[in-house]
Amino acid sequence: MDERVSRFGGEHGLHVELQWDEPEPRGTSADATRGRLAAWVGDRLAWGTTRGCETPGFMWTWIEIVEHLATAWPYLEHEEADPLGLDVDPALMSAEAQKRWQEAPSTGEDKDEEILCGFLDTHDLSRSLDGAWLAPIWLLREGRQMRIWSKGMFVRERLEDALGALSSLGDAICSRLEPGRDPRAALALKRWRSRRDHPIDELIRISVASRRDDPVEEVVGGPPEEAWGIGQGSFQTTELLAVARMSATLLPSTAIKDVLARLRELARGSTAALDDLSSQAAAVLAEHAQELPHQQGYAVAGWFRAERGLRDDERFHVDRTLTDWGVGVEDMPLPSREIDAICCWGERHGPTILVNERGWHGRGNGRRATLAHELGHLLMDRGAALPVAEVLGGRVSRDVEARARAFAAELLLPREQAVAAVRRAPDLKAAVRSLEDRFRVSREIIAWQVRNGDPSLPVEARAYLRSLVSEPRRF
Repeated sequence: MDERVSRFGGEHGLHVELQWDEPEPRGTSADATRGRLAAWVGDRLAWGTTRGCETPGFMWTWIEIVEHLATAWPYLEHEEADPLGLDVDPALMSAEAQKRWQEAPSTGEDKDEEILCGFLDTHDLSRSLDGAWLAPIWLLREGRQMRIWSKGMFVRERLEDALGALSSLGDAICSRLEPGRDPRAALALKRWRSRRDHPIDELIRISVASRRDDPVEEVVGGPPEEAWGIGQGSFQTTELLAVARMSATLLPSTAIKDVLARLRELARGSTAALDDLSSQAAAVLAEHAQELPHQQGYAVAGWFRAERGLRDDERFHVDRTLTDWGVGVEDMPLPSREIDAICCWGERHGPTILVNERGWHGRGNGRRATLAHELGHLLMDRGAALPVAEVLGGRVSRDVEARARAFAAELLLPREQAVAAVRRAPDLKAAVRSLEDRFRVSREIIAWQVRNGDPSLPVEARAYLRSLVSEPRRF
């Protein structure tokens, strides 16, 4: 193999191949880092071309990617959501923001546009190249994972692997530089080597996805380390930081303060009963890794019901199960109906679920669905997407939430039971009432479980079930 060629990253995530133009660096910092780089996201070639069996990379001066990564690094490492709460893929954020600004003009629109531009700049690798037009490669952290998009390809890989690939690429480029080559090289090396050296206030602001200028002390008060439960050593996202990030666009600062104060009071309990089941759930997810999120949720729910020895026609007692696992459940009124629950399970606090009794699904059968949803996260997401906390209704990955919703629905009412009840009942409305009483689930869950279990529903039946759901256009 040509000694000038280097490869970084694993084939299932972000990986690059870099071939230097000259065997030894010479000339300016730009000349020294000139070469061809090809980049893949999974098996999709994002940068470069394919000619026969070869994959020539894009020719450029790659000091620019080091300069970009040095600035973007704390955001790639710690930022997990866009600061405007747009909740769409990065490639769609500009269009979504324009749509919202047109529907509800704001006096802060110019500032929001600046904030969004900064977010997109730091999470798109192609924006490191000044004057070149390459396909965007979007990177956004999700718990212990990195979500990566390019050219219609989407993958998740371990955060440490994605950052490791970028770090190795940066180190390789910097190995072609030396401080005395020119001022640009000296500055690039300095910034690259200090890419993780940032004040804790800045890292906190990044972690809670806030790019505004208000100091973080105003959110909770007191020294940052103590206020946010940050330990000594390397900066890590805590339960408090995660909850603040997920609820920031829905709760006023006073309510966030109250929630964080309550979380600080929670002792750390044992998760021994959960841990073994989580390992088994991870194996089920691995078997269904290529399926859609809702299909994965159904698969884990089916496995879990079987593991618990439940018949398909048997009601699941979610409160009892959470108690058996040592998961605390408390009611806490919040000033937003959009948030149904806040759950934390990190190294310092919980596992505890705070149910918003004012939420859309905070009472009755909706409360059972909320608790089942959080149970799904406890089983499926503590090891990857949500390692410390979750806010139901807040800023959480849509795929992760879709999986947990499907898990909760199938756990409480298996689709086969829902479809069978509808098929054998002479009256559809009576069948819905019977399922509601037997399984203690909402009519919305019944409607979706019947629809997803029987795509060949008669038009009349589909029309009635559509009238039971909150978003009929999606039915």
